Amino acid sequence: MEVLTTFQNNGRIAIPNKIRKLLHIEPGDTLMLRVENDILQVIPLHQAVQMAQEKVRRYVPAGVSLWMICWRSGKGKQPMSEYVLDASAILALLNSETWRRKFVQSLLPRACVSNGNLAEVYARLAATGMSAPEIREVISLLGLSVVDFDQEAAFSSGELYRHTQPAGLSLGDRACLALAQRMGAVAVTADRAWLSTETGIQIRLIR
Repeated sequence: MEVLTTFQNNGRIAIPNKIRKLLHIEPGDTLMLRVENDILQVIPLHQAVQMAQEKVRRYVPAGVSLWMICWRSGKGKQPMSEYVLDASAILALLNSETWRRKFVQSLLPRACVSNGNLAEVYARLAATGMSAPEIREVISLLGLSVVDFDQEAAFSSGELYRHTQPAGLSLGDRACLALAQRMGAVAVTADRAWLSTETGIQIRLIR
């Protein structure tokens, strides 16, 4: 379907009613503006997430946890945002895990991720056999703000070691916690072990 609309002086674009109905766009919905091959695309966030999930599902059978794939294969374990997502939370979203998916999806417009945790997500997807272009496409569809793991983050993560080592948290886990600590944000994870730590950082468990 092709419909012409007018770009307003204030930067707004009116989306015709027939398009809104076709894409199930409701007032207040988050829309992703994406430029690909010099073409502007307007994608409802819920649709972008579904596209990412469909790409992942080609490689991960229903009922199989993305978070456990590397373990089973023998491989071990800066805009301001309200939430910082751990790799396990992003993988739960991509894995279409019922209400957990809906919860994490609702956080996306207000969430960010450390590039250290993003590397974990990339590795888990690569372990399924997905190609590099497909993985990049999946991550892009989530529209996440990515924050660099810089020197300050490295120092903060190191300081957190003494508080998290008894619970067995990894460097990636501490990277997420360190970023949440810096931003005064909530760290979101699917790993219950985080709740046994005493870091003073607010943690939201999605399982």
